[in-house]
Amino acid sequence: ELLLMDMIAKEQELLPEHFGILIIHCHRNRLWTKVREWMDRALSVDKVPGVKSFNCTLYACCRMEDLEGARSLLDYMTTHGLQPTIYTYTTLLHCYVSEGLLHEAESIFGSIHEVGLEPADVTYNLMCLAYVKAQNLPKVVQLWDEMQQRGHKLDMPVVRRIIQMHVDLQCTGTQLQWLLQMMQSSDAPLGRDDYHQ
Repeated sequence: ELLLMDMIAKEQELLPEHFGILIIHCHRNRLWTKVREWMDRALSVDKVPGVKSFNCTLYACCRMEDLEGARSLLDYMTTHGLQPTIYTYTTLLHCYVSEGLLHEAESIFGSIHEVGLEPADVTYNLMCLAYVKAQNLPKVVQLWDEMQQRGHKLDMPVVRRIIQMHVDLQCTGTQLQWLLQMMQSSDAPLGRDDYHQ
């Protein structure tokens, strides 16, 4: 970083790779504001770094709760020929789920399929968590069915949230049968307390 700062001080031209190094360095050190500043500076001088730098910046925006900034980065990528990765979409999905923005989360999740990417386990778990937060049991069931067909698994914290949602909604009959089936098919180690609920 010091070498690159020296280059800037001497008004030497920085290449996109230089900005990428600075962005990734700041990201690793959790300097979220600096990550965003370096990306803004790179874009202002048309030195567009690679996708990894965009992913780091998108994550930094989410950490700073700058959802508009994160979304604008994704839009910039798609309009300037950079191919967002599943990590790109999953990071933005995490931001929306954390903020309880179900419509935006559904939009990003739909975009993943539209661009031909395969959601990862973490992507599915985040979307399932969004439906759990909204207490939308039919959508949880629908998403779980899709996960089963594609060979994806629910994580233990999400399974426990689904169990709690059933308790909160006072589910009975078919809903409890589905819950038991989901719990039995889960690779997550469930204890006696999980079944007791």
